[in-house]
Amino acid sequence: MNRFTIIVFILVCTDALSAQQHSVVSETVGNYSGIHLGMLSRSGLRSGWNSIPDTMGARSSDFVLLATVLVPVAGDITESPTFALGLEIPYLSKQFVQHSRQASSQIGIGDINVVGRYGFTFYKESETTGRRHALKGRADLIGKIKLPHIEDGRMNGQGDVDQVHLQLGSGSADGAFGFAFLTETENYFMVHGHAMYWLHTMTEGKKAGNSLDYELLLLLATLPLPVEPVGTFLPALGIKGMHRARDKSEGALMEDSGGDALTLSIGIQSLWNYLPVWGTFFMVEASYHKPVVQRVNGVQMGYGSSFSIGTRIYIK
Repeated sequence: MNRFTIIVFILVCTDALSAQQHSVVSETVGNYSGIHLGMLSRSGLRSGWNSIPDTMGARSSDFVLLATVLVPVAGDITESPTFALGLEIPYLSKQFVQHSRQASSQIGIGDINVVGRYGFTFYKESETTGRRHALKGRADLIGKIKLPHIEDGRMNGQGDVDQVHLQLGSGSADGAFGFAFLTETENYFMVHGHAMYWLHTMTEGKKAGNSLDYELLLLLATLPLPVEPVGTFLPALGIKGMHRARDKSEGALMEDSGGDALTLSIGIQSLWNYLPVWGTFFMVEASYHKPVVQRVNGVQMGYGSSFSIGTRIYIK
């Protein structure tokens, strides 16, 4: 049975129009169900590539609890190809502070994604040994539809519309397409990557800019694969990037929106090969992320560090 292992990295992306993150947990391969907790902070003002003085002391913190459920429709973890359908349901706790005193917060369910995955495995024989599994891997084609949030634009206690930093959803029905892949060599080095492109729609005269999320990770198995019944420990190092186009309001581009960021990510994962009651195997994972390059259009808050911790169960 092939063991496909992955690591999770979070970069919660808050647009000027939409405070709803597209995907709290990075895209991976395989059909799984899981739950993850993540946090992203934003503080300080930036313009272009540089930090600028901030007299307001504004900052925001987003905590996200993401539940993912994928149900195999065709094939299972031992077969190729496979097809699965599922949901991504985020529960959010958002806080925004000005002048270090004026704090406001919002808690609730965010935008729900309907997910479809088509996956397949591949092999390459070794030129020296002829072994079929000298290079093995899996690739998934991914599509998503984001359902509009039912409470967007609701009023706060003062009768005003909640500020965008606190909105639980974007109010638009959006779509995304992309891929994820994982390769494993006989030397226990693994490479994982993904890319997702989001297409945003207009709602009430406003449109968030289309966006691209991508990442590339290098993993190393510190114990031979597979180790049964306990699992393999995999430290990982990688980069994750994002690009956001400018938002639009009534057809005009918004100056203080969109930009680019590149994040350095480190993490560790523990893979357990047997879970007889619930599925084929499961994993526990944690990661930390530090922005190394940022460029914003106009003037916006900068991205801070983030972390994630969670578990996945791969269903047979």
